Amino acid sequence: MFNQTVSPAFTTRNPAARCVSFLLCLTVCLVSCDRFAPEAEKESITVNGVVEFVPLEGGFYGIVSESGAKYDPVGLPEEYKKPGLKVKVTLRPTKKRVSTHMWGKLVRVLRIKKLTSRPIGRHRNFPA
Repeated sequence: MFNQTVSPAFTTRNPAARCVSFLLCLTVCLVSCDRFAPEAEKESITVNGVVEFVPLEGGFYGIVSESGAKYDPVGLPEEYKKPGLKVKVTLRPTKKRVSTHMWGKLVRVLRIKKLTSRPIGRHRNFPA
């Protein structure tokens, strides 16, 4: 009925053609993923805040911004896990992730910088 001839180069039995097809598909996927990277950067926010140890669920470190917003950071480097440390941090809200902390907004740390060399005292409400 349908008697079409297919070039031997494009049959599934040809390993070279399969390899080329795979590499072509992989390239298309990587290029399309890169197109959406600037969108993620648009969703990022930069805040000044204070690192705080939160004694819930075994304890973890959070960031309280100057406006009082609470952030539960994923990927906070060890050297910034100091209660009272003032920081300037660029964050991106995480998607499709959950936390047992139930404290603040779950975010990923993109960039972080110390604002002072020494931690400040009690900081439940951001000090002036």
